[in-house]
Amino acid sequence: MTKYILFLVAFCVTLWFFLLHHQQKFPQYEWYEPLKRRLRALLDEYCKVSKNLRSVKTLISKTENDLSVFDITSARRIIIQENLDKLKEKCKNLENKYYEISNEIILLYNEHETEIESEENMLNPQMLELRDLWRIYTENKL
Repeated sequence: MTKYILFLVAFCVTLWFFLLHHQQKFPQYEWYEPLKRRLRALLDEYCKVSKNLRSVKTLISKTENDLSVFDITSARRIIIQENLDKLKEKCKNLENKYYEISNEIILLYNEHETEIESEENMLNPQMLELRDLWRIYTENKL
């Protein structure tokens, strides 16, 4: 029984060394870390802004529905109208920020897209991580 266990352990150790020695070496890129940090920060900001934008748009539609309930001369209607104007202004600012961040993300990714999407980097863990960040961006578009 101990012969089999020793053989199994020796076989596993040999296999492990073989796999370590023959594993695929991927090129390392000096631009990877700064790009990943910047892309991740932009994506966090992008997701936050898009969530806020959805909330503000929902709030605007609810406020417009509330506005139809009150008389034209009602004091409450005037207050609601002022709040609606503020919400629309905030929505406009958020949309501008949303498109600005979106353009920044696209430009940043496109700068290194050929290396990220290349055949030789298809299994490179660094490039897979960058592709995952890009996928997060494309899935969260409004």
